Amino acid sequence: MREEKHFFEGYELTAAGTVRPSSIMRRLQEIAGRDLDSFGVTYQDLRDRNMAFVISKIAIDFQRPLYEKVLYTITTSAQETHGATFPRSFVISDEKGVVCRVNSLWALLDFEKRKLLRATALGDDLVHFPDLSDGLSCERLFKPKDQEMIFGETRKVYASMLDRNHHLNNCNYADLATDLFPEQCGSEKEIHITFQKEARLADEINLEAFSDPDGVVISGEFSGGEETCFLCKIKYF
Repeated sequence: MREEKHFFEGYELTAAGTVRPSSIMRRLQEIAGRDLDSFGVTYQDLRDRNMAFVISKIAIDFQRPLYEKVLYTITTSAQETHGATFPRSFVISDEKGVVCRVNSLWALLDFEKRKLLRATALGDDLVHFPDLSDGLSCERLFKPKDQEMIFGETRKVYASMLDRNHHLNNCNYADLATDLFPEQCGSEKEIHITFQKEARLADEINLEAFSDPDGVVISGEFSGGEETCFLCKIKYF
């Protein structure tokens, strides 16, 4: 378990003045990495063993928006593994209390083969702590059938969007989804993302948005095929 203090800066904000979901996800990614480092599971150590962690699902539940120049406490906890799934939860708080809770599911990959590895591949390197998400679950998402698309566009993956795992960084998926509805930025109540197939350099992703009773569902599919890259559901205040 790890706890850190953090200020968000102006370049991490939406036009409405609230912290972008992708900026929050970057901070969570960073603290999770430092938590792994603290008990000897560094990124370089994993790569030397031909392994890497990738995220498969994330759920963010906002009590209220986050803002610039507010001192936040970010806490993360890795839970007990289930087969090939590594759960990790987060909570972000300020002086008034909890601002948002996060649940995430991670997978360990054979880096070269891009195949899933079970927790036993790490031996006894991981320590387990209590769940901080207060029961928040990552929703199982589906692309709506027989429903009219309300908005869509195609986005290309550029080099600036990649990370050292050679694929589109998970934080950028939040930008792809929220960019479709700029007028709603800052009013997200919940965000659920399922990462189904990694996007690489020069991939084109067709984004299709559909109405949901309390928000929108966004499907990202690779151009020229029928494979789904990611699914996202956003609920608004």
